[in-house]
Amino acid sequence: MAHWRTFAYTFRIRQEFVIRGPGVVGNFAQAVRPRYRRRMRACLLFVLLAGCADSGASKALSPDATVSAPTFSRTGSVPSAVAPAAAPTASAVMPPSASAGAEPTVAVPDVPPLEPSKPPAPLPDVEVRNVGMHVGGGPNDNATKRPIRDAVKPHFDAMRACYAKALSPKKAETFGVDIRIPGDGGLAKISKPRTAMKGEGLAGCMVEAFEKVEFQRPRKGLPMTVSFSVEFRKK
Repeated sequence: MAHWRTFAYTFRIRQEFVIRGPGVVGNFAQAVRPRYRRRMRACLLFVLLAGCADSGASKALSPDATVSAPTFSRTGSVPSAVAPAAAPTASAVMPPSASAGAEPTVAVPDVPPLEPSKPPAPLPDVEVRNVGMHVGGGPNDNATKRPIRDAVKPHFDAMRACYAKALSPKKAETFGVDIRIPGDGGLAKISKPRTAMKGEGLAGCMVEAFEKVEFQRPRKGLPMTVSFSVEFRKK
């Protein structure tokens, strides 16, 4: 019972201290019976200490209280708590295989060097000329034959290259074909190759040379068949 009363008096004193101030607490304590004075003194000291603690805490939590900003010295030192994180170094950002200012290298497989192309074989020292021409159905005049002869002449070097395929040719050899010239001119159809020369690929090479000739349009605008022969003569 006595402890309960002591607690009640202590609670009453604390309320008076908060509401009316510390002056009232002393008057109230003097009015208490003498047998509780010792206990009340201890309680009063506890209340005073508690009140001071509450007062300090309320000032610390008051919205009007100001918080002092951290100060920094002129030396530029920064507290360790607010020091910024160190910037990443170049070695941390760049991959280990790459270096500043250097381009990545790409492995190139070894490629064998190209062999130099062989120079063309020298042409045989022979003279090529037209020795026979017959226009089927005529006319066989010079005005009709000259355009045909002029069209074939630029291909004489190709025919000399074909002559190199001949085996043991005589001093003079001939080669003849039939030429079918279209009515509009152009490339002709070559048939009936004939020669006394022997040699693998010789006839096919000569036919191919004639097939590349561009002929003029015949004067009458009609297809024309021409029997044409060339002679190869050693110099």
